[in-house]
Amino acid sequence: MRSSPRSGAELARDGIETPVTLVGSEESAPEYRHFTPTETELGGYALVSVTAQCRRLHASLTHTVAFDPPDWLADRHAAATTVDVAALRATHQGSAAGYAGREWITTPGSDAPVTAPMAYAWNPTVQGAKSEDTALVGENGIEVLTETGDWPMREAATPDGEFALARHDVLYR
Repeated sequence: MRSSPRSGAELARDGIETPVTLVGSEESAPEYRHFTPTETELGGYALVSVTAQCRRLHASLTHTVAFDPPDWLADRHAAATTVDVAALRATHQGSAAGYAGREWITTPGSDAPVTAPMAYAWNPTVQGAKSEDTALVGENGIEVLTETGDWPMREAATPDGEFALARHDVLYR
């Protein structure tokens, strides 16, 4: 694992493309699940969503950076990570990832199969907070593929407390 983030130029040099890079500001993140380019300043925090592609495989993540965050951010981020862990445990909400950023998108009426082993990227959003990583769900467990080793982590558990997984936390600057 690397001890520092890599620049876009370093990623490109190694054959890693970033077809999706979105930044949600304190103003736009509570309004939109997926952010569009604006001239808005970041404000008290930002959500950074990236999908990277290498050798035809995709991986997505969203991380939160806080400068002067609103009082509600930590609680909403914790709620989003709880939903994220529950989705990974149940693998029924979100979509499969791999040869596309989203191979299919799950909706309430979806009949797409959930299989293992398979990579899944969930991105539950709770009013301006989001938790997203790409994880390999296998017969014997869950491996988070987009964990960098240099981001603060927190343990998040399902509402029943029967399953827990390390999830990225808010990075305070």
